[in-house]
Amino acid sequence: MSTEILLVEDNDDVRRLMTLLLERAGYRVITATNGQEAISLVGVRTPDLILMDLVLPVLDGARACALLKARRETADIPIIVVSAQNTPTARAITEQIGCEHFLAKPFELDELLSMVKLLTRRNRALGA
Repeated sequence: MSTEILLVEDNDDVRRLMTLLLERAGYRVITATNGQEAISLVGVRTPDLILMDLVLPVLDGARACALLKARRETADIPIIVVSAQNTPTARAITEQIGCEHFLAKPFELDELLSMVKLLTRRNRALGA
C-alpha cells in the first residue's frame, strides 16, 4: 500500500513541481488549492500526511490545520506546514495548532522527503 499525501498549495507551478517530486519518490499525491478544498477532500479520503501552505485563498492554511487537528477523525493525520511565511509568529502558530513540522520555502528536497518518510513511518508504528 503506497502512502497518500494531500498537498495543499495555491501556486500552480509549486504544486506541479512538488507533486512531480513526491510521485517520483513513490508517493500518491492528491491536491487542493485552498484550505476549504482540503477540508472537503479529507472528508472523503484520509491521506497519510498533509503538506499545507499557510497563505491560501478561501480558507487559510492555519485555520484549515486548526480545523483538521480539532476533529477526532483527522487529528492524527500528520501535517507539515510548507510556507514562505518563515517568521517566529508563523512557526509558533503552527506549533500551537499541533502541526508536526514547519518547512520554510524554499526548501531542500531531501529535507522534505526525510520529514515525509519520518512522519508516515511514525504514524504507521502508532497504528494511526
